[in-house]
Amino acid sequence: MAPTGLAARFFAELDEKPELPQPTPEQREQLIGWLQRIETALRSLVRLAARLLDVRERRQRDDGARATFSVELHDRRRRRAEARQALTEWLDGHPWQLRMVRAMGGGGKPPVLVELEGQASSFDTEVQQLKRGVADAVERVAGFDRQIATAQAEQEAAQNELDACVGSVAALEPLYTMVLMSVADAHAIPFLTPALRIVTSAESDALDMPTVSAETSPVLRVKLSVASPSL
Repeated sequence: MAPTGLAARFFAELDEKPELPQPTPEQREQLIGWLQRIETALRSLVRLAARLLDVRERRQRDDGARATFSVELHDRRRRRAEARQALTEWLDGHPWQLRMVRAMGGGGKPPVLVELEGQASSFDTEVQQLKRGVADAVERVAGFDRQIATAQAEQEAAQNELDACVGSVAALEPLYTMVLMSVADAHAIPFLTPALRIVTSAESDALDMPTVSAETSPVLRVKLSVASPSL
């Protein structure tokens, strides 16, 4: 399998460093497979990061619109209530004029009554429009939340794939991770760094793990003494 892309750059760099351990043909094929998977995971992570940035910005705008609509809706509801109260008070205070209007079949309304009814109706129309605006914004924000959750799940899967493949490369030869970092594109470094931290942490834990021997384990000393009768 001929290396391409990231794998080709990796082996070109490795060939220029004869002081580093060189892979066997079998190991070379393994490295090509891991490096191809690393490159695919990195492309996915870059694409998903751009998608998440765009979706989060759009969500923020629509959530801001929702908040603005909610404030305006609260104000229009208050003003509608005031307009309705003013209309009710006028009707209660002018029963004879109301009877005349009814007698005339609803025509000949006093200008003040027309104005009060118009204000109450206008504020009610605005309330209904703002309610639709809030509901639409809430629906769009929920849609963006679903998109974000999907992208984050894909991002986690891609990062796990990257971590596993980088771990395989490091297990074959820890110095190969330095070669990988030197040939990776600049936009890939932020995604490779966490994977390398995991590898470094695992190696540190392995180095810190105490060796179990007859000298360090009293239990093992007892077992060995029982299993080996004295001559």
